[in-house]
Amino acid sequence: MSHPTPQSDPDHTPAVTRRKALTSVAKAGFAIGIAGSLIGCNSTAQKRVKSKGGSLGDPIPSDPIAHTSTPSPIITRTETTGVETTAPLSAIPSFVIPRSKWTDSGPKRWLADPMNAVHRITVHHDAIMPVPGGAYADSLRRLQLIRTGHLNNGWADIGYHFAIDPSGRIWQ
Repeated sequence: MSHPTPQSDPDHTPAVTRRKALTSVAKAGFAIGIAGSLIGCNSTAQKRVKSKGGSLGDPIPSDPIAHTSTPSPIITRTETTGVETTAPLSAIPSFVIPRSKWTDSGPKRWLADPMNAVHRITVHHDAIMPVPGGAYADSLRRLQLIRTGHLNNGWADIGYHFAIDPSGRIWQ
């Protein structure tokens, strides 16, 4: 009498091996990680700010860094000629790319939250892979991609005052 083999028996379910199970878990973890990176860290920050009673553009009220008790530095006046704030574009260093060079579109002002004077600037990564090379065109595409994503989130404009590309160019 012949006994059915696992390959010939239709009622036999192949055993799940440890390797298959670990591979499936790893694939699921990778997919969740990609989905999380597409959502972006800024949407979480927005929710956190609003949950703490703040609004966009305001520091988080319970943030110990923004609300430090460290005394302000003592500033002493020195006599200088100053820098004219309305300098023509020709006076901007060549490594600084003004907004007018990478987009003709302005912000959607009706979506913007009012913003007071800027007291600090935060340097942040964009968290989008892969990191582009140093080519001007790569950085331009990346910046336009980020702006489009931010506009699709219902924001007034790109969520950065400045961007610094891998070649050190500063984009307004």
